[in-house]
Amino acid sequence: MIGGGNSGVEAAIDLANIVSHVTLIEFDSKLRADDVLQRKLNSLANVDVLLSARTTEVVVMARG
Repeated sequence: MIGGGNSGVEAAIDLANIVSHVTLIEFDSKLRADDVLQRKLNSLANVDVLLSARTTEVVVMARG
């Protein structure tokens, strides 16, 4: 997931309930999401948060 605002964090939380691992990437040095969302995100063992990380490419690999 890319983005540490409310939408990005909410999406990461939702994804964490259906996939084995989520990595959230944020360009800034901190998340901008509401505190309650950040606490929920931080409580999830299958989520990693990368701060101060610039996304340069997104590669989609098809399963077939």
